[in-house]
Amino acid sequence: MAKKNLLPDAERMYISEARTIIDIAKTLGVSDKTVWSWVKQYNWESKRENLIKARTVNHSEMYSLATELIRSITDDMQGGKEPSAQRVQLLCKLWDIIPKAQKYESETNKDVKPENTDESKNAKVEALNLLRKELGLE
Repeated sequence: MAKKNLLPDAERMYISEARTIIDIAKTLGVSDKTVWSWVKQYNWESKRENLIKARTVNHSEMYSLATELIRSITDDMQGGKEPSAQRVQLLCKLWDIIPKAQKYESETNKDVKPENTDESKNAKVEALNLLRKELGLE
């Protein structure tokens, strides 16, 4: 099989599965040097980092949102209003997901340099604001 035919599998293994160059080389029967050249040539490192960032939701931001939900639900209850089932369900889901997200972040971000760009921060803020608006928390 031509090496070029192995590119899609190698790319998937490197980017989506976060496998090592050595592991990919052994699995596909090519040299480490070949896989390393593909990583460089096709910019897989950047693609891998972007995928990890896309999959990662900052657990502290989720915790913040959960805190806002608790405040909002408490305010409704103290005001004699029935809190919406949607907000209560979301709070329950968040409370279950936060520790898992924290564990996932610590495992997947071991080798990824943190990105502190304004663009990254703005994207997170926009996503949270959109979620808050959808839930009626603004």
